[in-house]
Amino acid sequence: MARYPFGIVAGRIGVVMGSQLTRVLAAVFAAAVATVVAAPVSQAAPTVVNGCIAGVPDPGTTVPVRICYTIFRPEGAHSAHRVPVVFHSHGWGGSRATAPEGFADFLGAGFGVLSFDQRGFGESGGVAQLENPDLEGQDVQRLVDVVAGLDWVKTQRPGDPVIGAIGGSYGGGYQFVGAFSELRDRGATRFDALAPEITWHDLGESLAPQGVPRTLWALLLYAAGTPSAANPQAATVGLVEAAVTGNWPPSLAAFVAKNGPAWHVSQGRKLDIPVLFGQGETDNLFPLDQGLKNFQRALTPSARARSIMVGYNGGHTLPSVLPMGAPDAAEFLAATAEGGLPTDDPCSKKLNDSDFRALSLRFFQEEL
Repeated sequence: MARYPFGIVAGRIGVVMGSQLTRVLAAVFAAAVATVVAAPVSQAAPTVVNGCIAGVPDPGTTVPVRICYTIFRPEGAHSAHRVPVVFHSHGWGGSRATAPEGFADFLGAGFGVLSFDQRGFGESGGVAQLENPDLEGQDVQRLVDVVAGLDWVKTQRPGDPVIGAIGGSYGGGYQFVGAFSELRDRGATRFDALAPEITWHDLGESLAPQGVPRTLWALLLYAAGTPSAANPQAATVGLVEAAVTGNWPPSLAAFVAKNGPAWHVSQGRKLDIPVLFGQGETDNLFPLDQGLKNFQRALTPSARARSIMVGYNGGHTLPSVLPMGAPDAAEFLAATAEGGLPTDDPCSKKLNDSDFRALSLRFFQEEL
């Protein structure tokens, strides 16, 4: 089992609260210093390239959907010195990061980064399909193809780049849909490690536990998707019905049935790569059990032995159940849309923000 300077052992589930946090933070600080000393920190500005690919047409249309991205190449990466790449994408309602300052830690440690706008958001076209393997899954696969063609990216074999992925909430969903859709379509995923935060195992179960819709959350998420016209028609109609009747419509259940690890697991698929999970203990949209189910069910035994799950006080929370000092729902949605996971809760402020990211970086340094 791999051991990390954070005091966490691969293959374990860690819950960090209260006085434990002080010890974890001290270890994180020490690890961060050691990492900075050991890593080849880039002093020059990275090379930044923007582009778009042609994605799969939306259902009922024939025009390819534009999926736009930004690639950051760290200083010193070239055909004779190839480096791994870390994928990044945003939360629901957000857009990709286009400034290198947002990835100074990964770029400084020698990783390339690809950040992209998911279908329906930012500069990308189309309508969000809520991480459908036949749509968003194909988008992610085509972005992996782009990275595989770069002569400065480390590969295991032609067409198979060494890649990891980060992102929270909807930005965790793309990681699973990309990896699992490759497993379905290619027999293996080209992702080598993932680090999803506060994301789901079963989207239908999360949005409507035991068939009862989380109406307020559904309406808030719908509102966040409205400015970019990302909301699919099926979700619009279904959410109206759910709000009026208090029942989860069969049409909406069918729409999200394939959109998460639960469906792939039901088809006999499990990922055989290490995963660093971060899940909020007080999350009332994608609760802690969603992360536990991913840890327990979505991985092979060998992958689970190399994986880590960290539970912390935070995540998606509505005002009625917020920890003291945590941001309100509107502030949280705005922050996660921009790719951040902030909280003012004294138990988890560091672990839920910069320190989980630092752990993700250390995880990738170990696994990529």
